[in-house]
Amino acid sequence: MFLLIFSVVVFILVAYLVQKKLPKHELYAIALFSILLGFVTDVTLDLKYNLYGYFAPV
Repeated sequence: MFLLIFSVVVFILVAYLVQKKLPKHELYAIALFSILLGFVTDVTLDLKYNLYGYFAPV
Protein backbone atom coordinates (compact mmCIF):
# COMPACT_ATOMS: atom_id res chain seq x y z
CA MET A 1 0.00 0.00 0.00
CA PHE A 2 2.88 2.33 0.78
CA LEU A 3 4.36 1.74 -2.67
CA LEU A 4 1.06 2.63 -4.32
CA ILE A 5 0.70 5.91 -2.42
CA PHE A 6 4.35 6.77 -3.00
CA SER A 7 4.02 6.07 -6.74
CA VAL A 8 0.92 8.25 -7.05
CA VAL A 9 2.57 11.14 -5.20
CA VAL A 10 5.72 10.90 -7.33
CA PHE A 11 3.68 10.77 -10.54
CA ILE A 12 1.64 13.83 -9.55
CA LEU A 13 4.79 15.77 -8.64
CA VAL A 14 6.52 14.87 -11.90
CA ALA A 15 3.43 15.74 -13.96
CA TYR A 16 3.14 19.08 -12.16
CA LEU A 17 6.84 20.02 -12.40
CA VAL A 18 7.57 18.97 -15.99
CA GLN A 19 7.62 21.84 -18.47
CA LYS A 20 4.49 22.08 -20.54
CA LYS A 21 5.10 23.06 -24.14
CA LEU A 22 1.46 23.65 -25.07
CA PRO A 23 -0.10 27.09 -24.87
CA LYS A 24 -2.72 27.69 -22.19
CA HIS A 25 -5.62 27.79 -24.66
CA GLU A 26 -4.73 24.31 -25.94
CA LEU A 27 -4.48 22.96 -22.39
CA TYR A 28 -7.95 24.36 -21.66
CA ALA A 29 -9.32 22.81 -24.87
CA ILE A 30 -7.88 19.41 -23.95
CA ALA A 31 -9.28 19.62 -20.41
CA LEU A 32 -12.72 20.66 -21.70
CA PHE A 33 -12.75 17.81 -24.23
CA SER A 34 -11.79 15.29 -21.54
CA ILE A 35 -14.53 16.50 -19.19
CA LEU A 36 -17.12 16.47 -21.98
CA LEU A 37 -16.11 13.01 -23.18
CA GLY A 38 -16.34 11.62 -19.64
CA PHE A 39 -19.75 13.22 -19.12
CA VAL A 40 -21.15 11.92 -22.43
CA THR A 41 -19.79 8.44 -21.72
CA ASP A 42 -21.30 8.36 -18.22
CA VAL A 43 -24.68 9.60 -19.43
CA THR A 44 -24.74 7.11 -22.31
CA LEU A 45 -23.76 4.15 -20.16
CA ASP A 46 -26.29 5.11 -17.49
CA LEU A 47 -29.35 6.19 -19.45
CA LYS A 48 -29.12 4.11 -22.61
CA TYR A 49 -27.58 0.89 -21.32
CA ASN A 50 -28.47 1.16 -17.60
CA LEU A 51 -25.02 -0.04 -16.54
CA TYR A 52 -24.86 2.00 -13.36
CA GLY A 53 -27.04 0.02 -11.00
CA TYR A 54 -26.54 2.11 -7.87
CA PHE A 55 -30.04 3.56 -7.86
CA ALA A 56 -33.46 2.23 -8.80
CA PRO A 57 -34.77 3.44 -12.18
CA VAL A 58 -37.16 6.33 -11.94
